[in-house]
Amino acid sequence: MLHLARALALAIMISPSLPALAGPNADALGRCLTDNTTGKERKELARWIFIAMATHPEIRQLSAAVPSDLEQASKTTGALFTRLLAESCPAEMRAAMQNEGAQAMQAAFGTLGQVAMQELMSDRVSYDGEMRAMLGPKRYEEYRAFEKSKPYRYEMPEIVAFASKRNVSIDEPTQATLLPLLQEFGLHNSETWEGPYDPRPRPGVGPEQGLALIDESSARVAAGLTKFQENAKARLPDKVREAVLSYFDQMLKGFDEARRMMLLPPEVARAREEAHIKEQMKRLGVEQPENPKPDL
Repeated sequence: MLHLARALALAIMISPSLPALAGPNADALGRCLTDNTTGKERKELARWIFIAMATHPEIRQLSAAVPSDLEQASKTTGALFTRLLAESCPAEMRAAMQNEGAQAMQAAFGTLGQVAMQELMSDRVSYDGEMRAMLGPKRYEEYRAFEKSKPYRYEMPEIVAFASKRNVSIDEPTQATLLPLLQEFGLHNSETWEGPYDPRPRPGVGPEQGLALIDESSARVAAGLTKFQENAKARLPDKVREAVLSYFDQMLKGFDEARRMMLLPPEVARAREEAHIKEQMKRLGVEQPENPKPDL
């Protein structure tokens, strides 16, 4: 079970090239996993993978996902893993581990994850066509405008709560004025992946990609904050404007801290990563011995 725990944890960070390096046993296990899951189960698996990435301590600043989201997704995925490997594909799993090692498990689950993502994107294309036909041009554009505003709508309660702690009230009319300003200047740090028009998940694999994601978000917020400061003075009460500026200033500081953590020495980063993996496996209910034997 320990080998399984490590393989599943590593599978969420798998590179696109790894399945190409898999052997015949990994291929067979990947086919078995895919053949024995429904479309709904594959969507749940994809959701768990990306929530797990989004709640990682070093990149959680980049997503609206919270630990409770991961806990719920982990329960569903844990049951799926148990069924697949204990009931549906036990022979394929044993052959893969015995003949090709932990990398075979990573590759097999990577294959399943790729299938899930392909299906998700195909579903989105079909959905968009259906909505265009059903709503007509005008209402379709209104609907798409609402979908585009989602990251900023998700950010709004956080801003309101932040301001409230500073004794600044942001009522609904003021929120209605603030929302288009946030959207105009790209001021948000909330992102979801399950909606029909949400962006495709972009988990950062390793320090280089993680730093790129942090730097991209930090640059966007910093540029937007400068424009917001220049344009919001005549449109918002001073206290509200100052609270919003302070909120995003703290967000930028969070990005800086996340970047600093990414640049930790490899041994420190590895210890943090192992602790994170153990936490994920604990959420899945996978028991781990106190003195694990090294993987073969």
